[in-house]
This record gives sequence, C-alpha cells and structure tokens, in this order.
Amino acid sequence: MNNPANKKLAIYIIFILIGFISCNDHLLKQAAIRDFPEPLRSHLKDIVSRAVVGWDTSTKYIELHATDQELRDLSKCEHPVLRATALDVMTKRPSFDHFSIIMTNLDDSSVVATDAGEWGVRYYSVSDNMVQNARWRDTAARNRTKEEIITHHHYLKSAYWSLSRIHLKKEYYPIIKQMALQEDSHPEEVSSLSLGGIDFETRESALFALATYKKTEDIQEIKKALLHNAGRLSLSSFALMLNFRDTTYMEVYEKCLHSLYRGLLNDRISEVAVSFIRSLAAQKNLKSAELLQRMLKRKPFMPCTVDSSYIINELYAAVWENSCPEYASLRKEAEPFVRKQRENTFELPPVDPIHFVDTAKEPVRWWSN
Repeated sequence: MNNPANKKLAIYIIFILIGFISCNDHLLKQAAIRDFPEPLRSHLKDIVSRAVVGWDTSTKYIELHATDQELRDLSKCEHPVLRATALDVMTKRPSFDHFSIIMTNLDDSSVVATDAGEWGVRYYSVSDNMVQNARWRDTAARNRTKEEIITHHHYLKSAYWSLSRIHLKKEYYPIIKQMALQEDSHPEEVSSLSLGGIDFETRESALFALATYKKTEDIQEIKKALLHNAGRLSLSSFALMLNFRDTTYMEVYEKCLHSLYRGLLNDRISEVAVSFIRSLAAQKNLKSAELLQRMLKRKPFMPCTVDSSYIINELYAAVWENSCPEYASLRKEAEPFVRKQRENTFELPPVDPIHFVDTAKEPVRWWSN
C-alpha cells in the first residue's frame, strides 16, 4: 500500500462504499438471525442450511408461531431465503394487508432456490416467488400488480409471464421492445444451469407481445432473435410466426428444421414438432411447400427408432387443412391418408362442464384466468 496509486484506489473504493451505504440506509436495518429469539432462531438456521424455499417443518413452525412483527422483520432479513419464506407466510396470514405486502415487495430481485416438488428445484427471484404464490381479491387487483411489474420491474420473470395475460397498452411498447430484444443473461451452453436469469425461453413471450404491435420495423429484429435461437424455439415462437405471418420468417423455419429432429431424440412426443408443422403449413407459399415435402420424403423418416406416426398424421392433416395452389401435389398425396384417418376416427359426445367456485376472500391466483 506504499504505492501512491494503490492508496488513491483504496480511498476511492472507500468513498464509493460510504456513498452506497448512505444512499441505501435500509441495508443497515436488515435483521439477522441472531436478532430473533429461540426456538424461532433454530428454525431459521435450518431453513438457511437447506437454502431452499419450500414447505417443511421449520417453515410450518414459522407459519404457526412467528408473530406479525417477527414476520415483518424477517421480510427485511439479510438472507433472501428467509425473506421469501416470510413473504409467503405474510401473503396468507389474515392479519396482513396482502395487496399492500405484494405491491411494496416487487423490487426484491435476489434469486432463491424453490422447491418444485417432483420437478426438483427451480430458481426465481424473491419477488417472482411471492407473486406466484399470492392471491388477489379480484382480477382488477391482480392486473394492477401486473401493470406495476411491467412498468417498473420488467427485469422480473413475472413481467414476461404477465404479457400474455394482460391488455397490452400503447405505452408498454418501448418497455416490451427492450424486454424482447435484450441479450440472454447467460450463454446458451450454460442455460440449463442458469440461476434465475432471463433466458430465451422466458424472452419468447416478449417477442410475441412485440409482434402484436405490428410495426414493420420490428420484423427484422424479431427474425434475428428467432434465427439466433432457432434450436430453442417453443410453442410461443411458432404461434408468433403463425399469427403474424411474413415471408421474412421462412428462413427461421428452414434453420429450425435442422434442429427439430435433434429435439425429437430427447422429447419423443413433441408438442414443439406439432406446433412447428401447423405453423409452417399455414404459411401457404412455395418455401413452406418445399420444407413440408422435405419432411415427408426424408429417409429415414426419423433419426431414431421411435413412433413417428403422430408426426406423419400432423404433416398430412396440416397440408389438407391449408388448401392452396402451392400444396396441390402434397394434397394429392395426403388425400387417401386423411380419408382413411377420418373413417377410423369418431368423436365422443360433449360432456357438461364442471364449474368450481372458489369461496375464499381472495380467489384470484397468479396463473388463474
């Protein structure tokens, strides 16, 4: 540290830290585990040692025995797993104003591991975990939460989840464009190890939302994002190209076809393959006819010994349902197959729907309609 340059650097860092702490004095008020009494303290240690937000004996103890004030303190705790646990309890306990709790805790972007049951562990921010498990009195209240998230907290995954379940206002456009066209928060090769980042699968909903504004200048940028992630496209992307058709996207279909069969090796009954075929066939142009023909004439039809009948069914059905001059030869090939399928198909009579009524004071959940 005798070097003057090192001394200046050390002083500079100290001033930055002082400024950061002074601007964020709430950090000094965060509760620590040592601030809580026994036996609550032991259960908090147990939750932290597991490092997973979920329902077990320690979480149940907090739900039953922690006071309201202890939960308030815990929601400001230094450890994000404990904050997430406290918010889960607070948004269910009748003595709290649940809507107020939700709206004042949407800025906690710390990532925690959450117990996903048979699916293992999933990573979400504290705020994303809170809204997924919360309830609202009505859809209007939930929409207020979604609007707040989109306009002021669009770095959360719940902002992306909201886009398909809310009216897209004109003023959302610049926000959605930023969400849709940002780079992935981690490289493709480590995406499966990502800890709560915004990956392409999450970003697809924003690309679809951007396409709904039907701005010509966005098409090339959307195409670029789809091409770059052609091997990871899912139902949302194929729905985008189906609902907002443009010949520009034919290059995406062609590139995606190369990776489609690789996906079938891992997911042998693939919704993605079905969605790809239906979306492609709906384009009704010479390029889509060429790609469909390429699939039908592929030898071997599948790259592995798996049941391919549903793929063939979808190909012929998609060609038949999308009549156009470009598919004339394909339809001749499909006709006997479709006719045979119809002869061997019957429809069950409709069943009267069963309606369930949630009588809780807060019946609206995040994922409910």
